[in-house]
Amino acid sequence: MNEIAISKIKIASNRRKVGDVEELATSIKELGLLNPVTINTENKLIAGHHRIKAFQALGIKIIPVRVINCTQLQAELAEIDENLIRNELSHLDQGIQLSRRKAIYLELYPETAKGAAQASGSNKAQGNENDVSDIMSFTCNTAAKTRQTQRTVERKTRIGSLEENRAEIEAAGIENSQQDLTALVKLKESSPDQVEVVLDAIKAGTSKTVKAAIKNINGLEWKSDPGKNKRSAVKPKEEPKEPDYTALDRAEDKVIELNDTIELLQIAIAKATYTGDDATLEDIVINLREENKALRINYNAAITSRNSYQKKNDELEKQLASQRKTIKKLKG
Repeated sequence: MNEIAISKIKIASNRRKVGDVEELATSIKELGLLNPVTINTENKLIAGHHRIKAFQALGIKIIPVRVINCTQLQAELAEIDENLIRNELSHLDQGIQLSRRKAIYLELYPETAKGAAQASGSNKAQGNENDVSDIMSFTCNTAAKTRQTQRTVERKTRIGSLEENRAEIEAAGIENSQQDLTALVKLKESSPDQVEVVLDAIKAGTSKTVKAAIKNINGLEWKSDPGKNKRSAVKPKEEPKEPDYTALDRAEDKVIELNDTIELLQIAIAKATYTGDDATLEDIVINLREENKALRINYNAAITSRNSYQKKNDELEKQLASQRKTIKKLKG
């Protein structure tokens, strides 16, 4: 394993700020550094900013490193992956990072684009194995990296289209509202000229949510006027509830949390085995067996809860699409 002085590692000035590393520093002090930081042949940091800060907090000046050859795009992809694994990003920032990751991924692996993938499948069906790529699609690859469902990755990536509205969104205080951001994405796709008006309404306090602002702006509660237009006499039904993406995210966070707990127990076993402390190992195994049963029950329950929310949200999405079509016809 290579080692290098932290002072020699070049850290880009535009990297995201590192948050609290106290817990990580404690783990490194007890278990050592399980994964070395990654740098390129020019000593530029690719991944491991938090680990470097933890070493500095411990007063350690030399750190284990893994040196790789990579392009600028590959380095940026690695940095984005590290950011996404952390829980410090707002929902808006996650979307922006995912959107950029998609652009880089498709540039590095153009054969994974939808059209190219379909052509590759056709070639495979015809027996042309050499034309088939084994590289996963962006959505599959990102889902595996971030431990989220593919549907969640697709939904959050769309939020990246709001990057140009970042300042207004943060001023409105909805950068962490999954439901507001999702509604804003749909508005931008259908009526981009209304995005700024909606955000101004939220900032002014005349509307609390994107959905409420859209209703106020479009005047969905309009009076019937049978004399001028028979269709306007039919008042549309109230729109169904918006999909609860916040609850879905909480369910997914629970799945990840339980996974992390299991991994920590495995690390503890590895440490006890390494040190040869049989008594400690026996206690850990006993505790693991007791905890593992409960963990698995909770884990399965979390998976069921997540899937239930996803199914419910899918149904609500269909209802909303149908309702909006009706409203559009009535207003036409």
